[in-house]
Amino acid sequence: MACASGGEAAFLRELLLDPADDHASVEAEAVAPRRLEVLIRHALRVPLELGDGFEIDLELRDQCLFRHFVTRAELDRVGAYELVDDRLRNGLQLCLGDSHLEASFEPLASYQTGCSVCKVLANRDIPEGRMQAGVRKPAPLRPGDRIAVVAPSGGVDAERLAAGVAVLERRGFPVTSPARREPFRLFSARDHERREELVAAFEDPEVRAVWFARGGYGMNRLLPDLDPGWIASHPKLCVGFSDATAYLQWMVSAGVPALHGPMVAHDVVREAETGGLDHALGIAGGTPDWAVPVPQALVPGRAEGAILGGCLAVLLSLAGTPYQPSFAGRIALLEDTHERPQRKLDRMLIQLRQAGMITGARGVVFGTMPECGHEHEIRETILDCLGDLGVPIGFGAPVGHGDRHLAVPLGVSARLALDGDGGRLAGLESMVA
Repeated sequence: MACASGGEAAFLRELLLDPADDHASVEAEAVAPRRLEVLIRHALRVPLELGDGFEIDLELRDQCLFRHFVTRAELDRVGAYELVDDRLRNGLQLCLGDSHLEASFEPLASYQTGCSVCKVLANRDIPEGRMQAGVRKPAPLRPGDRIAVVAPSGGVDAERLAAGVAVLERRGFPVTSPARREPFRLFSARDHERREELVAAFEDPEVRAVWFARGGYGMNRLLPDLDPGWIASHPKLCVGFSDATAYLQWMVSAGVPALHGPMVAHDVVREAETGGLDHALGIAGGTPDWAVPVPQALVPGRAEGAILGGCLAVLLSLAGTPYQPSFAGRIALLEDTHERPQRKLDRMLIQLRQAGMITGARGVVFGTMPECGHEHEIRETILDCLGDLGVPIGFGAPVGHGDRHLAVPLGVSARLALDGDGGRLAGLESMVA
């Protein structure tokens, strides 16, 4: 049992709304699922005296499901890493028993790092026995597989969409285009219409991959009504960038890799001519041997870890929300466009640090950052804001916004190698099963 004395035990009992019980326990009816998630996260912040095990006794009944691995990345995310002893720092494995959540200490190498923890998902049955943790990779994309194009953000130019769809069809993929809908404000449609289209694409058994048409703005408005358990049960390949960053990082947090890559009505046509589409389809088809050049080493070094990231402005828009990502234990991929003058980029990078999002990152790779100022100013800003992290930092990778766009899989392992002449970011495993 999670035991603590004095004020700590009282704090736990107060959090769990069960002051009559000396243990950290609560009946399922007493706390809504999201509240229960918050309570367990708060409990992890308490500096407990840990013995050979750690157990939170919960009457789960049959309505809650936990993703159940705590890693250093997750501890950094909830601010608990400096409050616990070395055994917990080596990895705490939470396992679902018949009626309680119990834990044992396991080395980090024994399971996939970076998974969500204590995510209470309502309206899901508890499976028999203990759950299997780790990444749920989507199936590979091969010619003949159907692609569903979705537009959950801004409005889409019909001609550019048709041109992008034609490129994919010539590559041998049947394509389902997004339905024509009445635009609403700056969005392709109203929130519920865009959400329904996205969900339908993932639930369609005939669809192998879901590909964003374009970015813009609007994806983060849909996140509160999407269930992480739902995406984990529909692990399909998803491709996009820019505003799609909000959804891609949410997929990764649910344990499903995603592909940060060109979009159908944005740059697929151009990348079909420059080789970027071949690069993306190779990764989607299962090759682990992809590589992206990183021309400039702002801080030389080497790092390995799962990649997470995307559009910097979109990632920062998630700070302070339940969807805030953490780069702890990962290689951060950051790119953006039209973020000038330099105070805008400086402000975002400082927020990235002050929100704790970049704490514990193993390396950082920046894109070309077009229209974000003179290159020397961008480099100077990055070094001033992040140069003391003690990790390799690269600049100028052809990812995201820019004249060239090479896809990068998120949520799977890669190696960043930088020396005085630059270097590269290269895959270590396939993103598909």
